[in-house]
Amino acid sequence: MFKAWWLTLLFVAALPVLAQQDCNIDLQNNGIGPWDYYDPINSVPSGANPMGNIKRVTNVHLKPGMLRLEKRASGSFSSDIDYTLRAIPNHPAGLDLASRLEQRLAQPGAENIPLFRHEKPTRTAECYFQRAIALAPNRFYTYVVYGIHLHRFGKYDAANKAYERALALGSNSIETNYNYGLSLVKTGRYADAEQQARLAYQGGFPLPGLRNLLQQHGYCKTECSKP
Repeated sequence: MFKAWWLTLLFVAALPVLAQQDCNIDLQNNGIGPWDYYDPINSVPSGANPMGNIKRVTNVHLKPGMLRLEKRASGSFSSDIDYTLRAIPNHPAGLDLASRLEQRLAQPGAENIPLFRHEKPTRTAECYFQRAIALAPNRFYTYVVYGIHLHRFGKYDAANKAYERALALGSNSIETNYNYGLSLVKTGRYADAEQQARLAYQGGFPLPGLRNLLQQHGYCKTECSKP
């Protein structure tokens, strides 16, 4: 599994959870996909897709400027996210982008910013995550990204469950330990959070935020970096 510090949760105020919607989990082939991001065959070039299935989509619809919410790719942010996640439902960067766009659009004044003025998401981020899990329910990294999304919107207990599912499926990522620790702090489970912090920092995680939070509550007195 790749390291993706860009998916590490930042300290931002949790937004109100947006209204839920009934999710139509349609996984039919609509001409392109749906492909499992984590299946190696989808990154193998072929005669029909010289770049492979994944890059065929992301080279057009998920460019770096778009991932930073700074520049659209081929259309609106919403339309490119939807195209990407219809083709590759569990694409981690696509899922995180759907969550961050939803967060950005929920902030006051977003409708007055030209870059976001005409954004109309096709689905909620929650529905994209449900679709990703329906496609491949045992891909642990989907639950890591889902946990970050749930934390972002203040659903800390649900985030804990997502991280627990990721760990149960075999995640041994220090990124998982770090983000799980942040959600555990939010639910007052400081001893459990300290355990996750030790795993993260002993594994070399670079950001001090979790350690600093725990020290404010009397935990991680040895900085969580020592066995």
